[in-house]
Amino acid sequence: MGGYPDLYNHLLTAHVKNPPKYKRRTLDECMAVALGRFKSEALTHISPVDCEHCLKEACIYGDGPRPGWQDRLGFDPEKRMHYEIRIEDWAESEAPGYPPSKCWVRILVSRDRASDLCAIWWPDHRHAVEQKD
Repeated sequence: MGGYPDLYNHLLTAHVKNPPKYKRRTLDECMAVALGRFKSEALTHISPVDCEHCLKEACIYGDGPRPGWQDRLGFDPEKRMHYEIRIEDWAESEAPGYPPSKCWVRILVSRDRASDLCAIWWPDHRHAVEQKD
């Protein structure tokens, strides 16, 4: 979201100004749902500095679900009914020998407006933030 610190607010208000006409959510609407979920859970999984990085400097994009959701959810999400929103750092290169991009979170959102499905997947290489009493 580099350069777009207010993307979340823009996505939230865009469909209020232009009410949905279809029974399926658009990619922008799914991103708004995903970012809302990310903001509500991020500080229990990553540090405040990393959270700020994700919201201001990392890349956010969405496309069809990638493999692995069946093992986590017990069903294989259909590409036409779900979007996977990912927050990642850019990889320097996709050429062999370069490290892959760092994935901060994967979020699966149903395109069906009647569904509340929003599953969040924090990759195992990220450590939970210690809870302070």
